[in-house]
Amino acid sequence: MAALKILPPNLFFNIPSFQIDINFDTKSNTNIIINGHNIIDSDGLSCRFGDSIVPARWISSSQISCNAPESSVSSTVSVDISINGIDFTTSDITYTYYVRATVLGIEPMTGPSSGGTEITVYGADFIFSAALRCRIGNVDVEAEYISAEEVKCEAPLSSVLDEAVSVSISNNGIDFSASNDVLFTYYPSAVVNDVKPRIGGLAGSTVVTVSGSGFENTEQLSCYFGDTPSPNTTYISDTSIECEVPVSNVEGTV
Repeated sequence: MAALKILPPNLFFNIPSFQIDINFDTKSNTNIIINGHNIIDSDGLSCRFGDSIVPARWISSSQISCNAPESSVSSTVSVDISINGIDFTTSDITYTYYVRATVLGIEPMTGPSSGGTEITVYGADFIFSAALRCRIGNVDVEAEYISAEEVKCEAPLSSVLDEAVSVSISNNGIDFSASNDVLFTYYPSAVVNDVKPRIGGLAGSTVVTVSGSGFENTEQLSCYFGDTPSPNTTYISDTSIECEVPVSNVEGTV
């Protein structure tokens, strides 16, 4: 009888490029999926990150998962798997450890429940990555990398009003910065019902009274005439504000 030939496992698909366990007090490591061929379910099934070996969970003959071990330094390590815990593959797949992002502040700190507010997030250790994400409350949105200390993201629609929600950042779309006191507050979206007067000169400076609802007394409060902001906006109440009409070069309705 011919001997049964067992083919060695072969990795063919890259795994997530980032891991977050440096300088952070956690034992919960990033769970990653590794795809390949000829992977057999066995007691010795394991993953190796550099020199560190961790158990793997068999999903199918072409897929396993494992938790990346913690690292004390920023580094890129090779990743291989083994059926018996001794003989490992030799692949070109790598995994990069980095410092967890930290959020220190945001601007602005409030926005309408209709969403769309561009939030600038300040902090440290942000990484230029396709997986860079902001988490506002419990909603994840794409983030725009500006620098290692700044990213921008757009506040999503929210049904939560007058309640502060946390803001955090993830460099890999999985592991987010720790909860902190950086909060964003949604307020009811402003509604404009009337403007008086409705006509003024091209030179501007006319003060109009805007009536409506949901007005908030914030530093960012402003009226827009077309795409042009008012040079001066005065909060009267949550139903009334006064706005100075800006200069215009053309006649027309805005």
